[in-house]
Amino acid sequence: MTYYDITIPTGSNYEGVLSIIQSGIPMDLTPYTATMYFITGPGEFSPTVFTTISGQIVNGGTAGTLTLELTPSEIATISGSFDKLEIDDGTVQTEVLTGNIFILDEAKSGVE
Repeated sequence: MTYYDITIPTGSNYEGVLSIIQSGIPMDLTPYTATMYFITGPGEFSPTVFTTISGQIVNGGTAGTLTLELTPSEIATISGSFDKLEIDDGTVQTEVLTGNIFILDEAKSGVE
């Protein structure tokens, strides 16, 4: 599993490419779906979930990438301080990434 912090600015579409590496090479993600959860506290999850099935995560297949594509309205639904990304081949769910999630309010960007 990889630890990776994600910063998402508000006010415009967001696209972030996440590379899943296994034994030093990109993992073939073709048979997998992916789900990103947000953690609000110990053992507590946000109701917001992004998936390949609902279209916010795009599976790059043999390239080993998962691309998170969010609109401003989807970004506004994110609550929590941590994220968890899992892949599922239909039999086993595997956590591949976790980290802090930061929402950067662009309206306040650069304001001290």
